[in-house]
Order: sequence, then structure tokens, then C-alpha cells
Amino acid sequence: MERARTEWFGHVGYDQQKLASEHQVGFVVRKMTLDFILPERLDDEIEVISTLERCGRASMIFEQTVSRDQQALCRAAVKVGCINLQTGSPQAMAEALYREIKNAG
Repeated sequence: MERARTEWFGHVGYDQQKLASEHQVGFVVRKMTLDFILPERLDDEIEVISTLERCGRASMIFEQTVSRDQQALCRAAVKVGCINLQTGSPQAMAEALYREIKNAG
């Protein structure tokens, strides 16, 4: 799931390195609620879909679904917080970054 969120940011034009170098921010998981629906098996080929459900200046909520053969195995609600990479403290996104991410969702 972590990789799927990272790829979501990359898809909207903000990989982790760009966020760090241009905005000095990173995103960390604050809270995650999981609903395990069906078992996953070793070597299953799975797909993880990440959807931005809510975007605030300092946090976002993603809905993520792990599927096998289009059948949901697990659903998650993930609250992600924006932090200043120098201090590790919560920080609001710059207005331009916030608008771009919100509009991409």
C-alpha cells in the first residue's frame, strides 16, 4: 500500500525527491484503518488502487483497495500527514502544491 501511494504522488508529478527538494516536505502515515476481506496468498498477483478522498493543507485521506482478479482482498483508509523534512514537525503544504494535489485527486 505504501508503494501505491508513492506511485500516486509520482503520477500527479510529485515523486518523493521532488517534494523534498522543491518543497522540503514529506508525507507520513498518521493513521490507517484496515478491513481484511479475503486472504491473500503467497505469490498472488495483486493490484492496489489508491484514491485521494480528502485533501487538506496538512493532511490527506486515501482510500486504498488491494485486489486479486478484480476481487477486493483488503480495503484501507489511510490518513497521511505533511511534515517538514528538516524538523519532522507537521507543516501545511504551500498553497500551490496543495491546489495541484487536491485537483489531481
